[in-house]
Amino acid sequence: MFMKHVWIGIGLFLIQLRLVFREGDIVFNKYLNPVLLFVVSMALPAYLIWLYLKRPEEQFSPGEVRPWRRLIWALGGLITILLSYEELRKIFVHYSDPIQYSDVIPHLRTLYERFSHGEFPYTPIHFSTYDLMPIYMPLHWLPAGLAAPFHLDIRWVGVIFLALSVAWYGWFMAEQRNHVGLRIMALILPSLSLWAFIFWGAGDLGVTYEIIVAAYYLVLAAGLLARRYWLVTIGIILCLLSRFTLVFWLPLFAFIFLMEKGLKKSLVMWGWVAAAVVLLFILPFYIKDPAFISRGLSYYTLATVGDWVGCCADPPVSWTQERGVSFAIIMKALFSGDMAHRVALNRIVLGIVLLITFAGSLVGYLRWRHRIDAFTYSLVTLYTFICVYFFFCPLTYRYYLLPFLMISAVLCGKIILFDKSLSAITSGKT
Repeated sequence: MFMKHVWIGIGLFLIQLRLVFREGDIVFNKYLNPVLLFVVSMALPAYLIWLYLKRPEEQFSPGEVRPWRRLIWALGGLITILLSYEELRKIFVHYSDPIQYSDVIPHLRTLYERFSHGEFPYTPIHFSTYDLMPIYMPLHWLPAGLAAPFHLDIRWVGVIFLALSVAWYGWFMAEQRNHVGLRIMALILPSLSLWAFIFWGAGDLGVTYEIIVAAYYLVLAAGLLARRYWLVTIGIILCLLSRFTLVFWLPLFAFIFLMEKGLKKSLVMWGWVAAAVVLLFILPFYIKDPAFISRGLSYYTLATVGDWVGCCADPPVSWTQERGVSFAIIMKALFSGDMAHRVALNRIVLGIVLLITFAGSLVGYLRWRHRIDAFTYSLVTLYTFICVYFFFCPLTYRYYLLPFLMISAVLCGKIILFDKSLSAITSGKT
């Protein structure tokens, strides 16, 4: 019989998934739902830290793993995503013309098409009733180019990336020395995040491309779980060059890495990250027109204010806030003044909360560094920063949470695999 922490971890994760999608069976209103979702979400890292402080985990030593066993686990991870093929196909067919619902996919396609024709991609994109100022990072839209040679819908490129990242996660799951049943549970958790969107948020998958960002964050989280700094470096590059969100966690991780590995190895790691940023972002794009970032951020601010103002009803409704997945709807009600002023106040609150998160995480590391290994603590803080950002951000689309839920799945897997008392495999035999 599995230990109670296994069921507590799984229970928290499943409750979190259900609270992200509240339309099907609305139990909590749009003001209470984000509060409960945040409490449950933060309970996951808090519970893992409590487990470590109560009884530190035994020292991880993966030993030798036969390649064919790694391949079996990698194939198992791949299959967990490929099993969703038919349901995803139905969704993509139903939303065969995403522009009717969202400008995200046309936005991404336009960026790649301009780039492939030698044009500077970051200029206004003209839609029928408005002009959009693009700001998506290169690794969000560059993979769209892989679709053309194979005549694929670009959404399938994201699915393929996610399947490969889960396979990579499975490759390192082979090193874990737990009962095979526990490892299988941990392996299927990332796919549950995808299935939750399939069952309850199919429209999000049909009209967005966030699935590829989810794949990147899974690579980073898997690197932290596997305790491989080279894989963490790759994950940082992928995540940093696809969305800005990671920048809030990076200073803390840089400090942890410096403390754990010293200046020389820190310079090597961040040298690779800097080189990637220079080669994939600064030289081909930023240096040609540095002002495109400020223009894009200004457009994003206008879009946020427009979302807070609402539309399509009397009185106008902010449909993003109706999802009940962030505190924006609460802050909109608490603050006074016009919507631009309220959004500005929300951003001040976000900045303050992120600073508090950094300070608290830093104190926690200095206090517990000898009781919680640096990889696990980095995974916990990565999750915490992303969680805080999305909950306090003035504009959080529900599909933004797919990458967050992938990290949540890995964190839950870490809870499941915490206890080695059920180990069926000794060191050196996996």
